[in-house]
Amino acid sequence: MSDVEITSSRITLRIRGKGNRVRTVPFESRHALPLRAWAKLRGDDDAGAAFLLARRGVGGAVRGMTVASIDYIVRKTGRAAGLDGVHAHLLRHSAASLALHGGATVVQVRDWLGHSSVLTTCRYLHATEGDRPTTSYVAVR
Repeated sequence: MSDVEITSSRITLRIRGKGNRVRTVPFESRHALPLRAWAKLRGDDDAGAAFLLARRGVGGAVRGMTVASIDYIVRKTGRAAGLDGVHAHLLRHSAASLALHGGATVVQVRDWLGHSSVLTTCRYLHATEGDRPTTSYVAVR
């Protein structure tokens, strides 16, 4: 809970990821409605508690969600929608590509993703065909 900041204009999440790096991910107010609703329902009584919660099995204990549990939900939901090969990292890649395509700078996306090098972030750049991103990558040397 201490890694979630909610203001009237936006929500900011601090996420610890690979390499123990901390990423700061902002959500503009218009994209943060589900997070605001959850935060209100969740409450903020324990700053050390997990923001996202899961229950193991029917009547099981409530615990913080893990990377694996989020990936499981994304894969299961993708399959239910008839989409094979959808996984959590693909959503991360898609969000980065769409942010770049929508006008975010490579430096902004690098910081959101927690990359140490802008060259790593450049892998998320797609060549475009009109206004539609394609699946081919721009080679950066």
